[in-house]
Amino acid sequence: MSADATTPRTGPGPNFWLAVPAISLGGIGIGVLQRALQINIIDTGAWGCVIGSFVLFYLAYMKPRRDIVSLFTPLFAVIIFVLPSELQSSGEGISWLVLQIAFALSISILALRVEKWFSQPRTRRQWEDEDEDEEEDDVDEEGDVDDDGGDVR
Repeated sequence: MSADATTPRTGPGPNFWLAVPAISLGGIGIGVLQRALQINIIDTGAWGCVIGSFVLFYLAYMKPRRDIVSLFTPLFAVIIFVLPSELQSSGEGISWLVLQIAFALSISILALRVEKWFSQPRTRRQWEDEDEDEEEDDVDEEGDVDDDGGDVR
């Protein structure tokens, strides 16, 4: 049991974040093609966004530092695309497509953010820099310590 606690998680490869835009935007592209050919079996654009958000969740969970925004994207995808809504019932409209594209672009940016900012564990130096910044905020111009955030007078 103690060996499992000390073993680091082996995450996906360095280009795995590209799966998020590929799945979500690819699903939207297939959905547009289905509408053009009048094949309405399943809304692949919405399901591409949902699956892409779960891939983003996996990517964020496997990183050494976890991004809470990316971890909650599947919840929002389910609320937006799976639960019934007025926008979904009028699925032929351009607003449904715009919503899918906006969501796909958002999770693509989040995937890039997770890959660039959350791939490395925080170093001791980063912790010390943050502590120094907090200490500087507590001292005002005259050198008086301001503990409660208000004026010292």
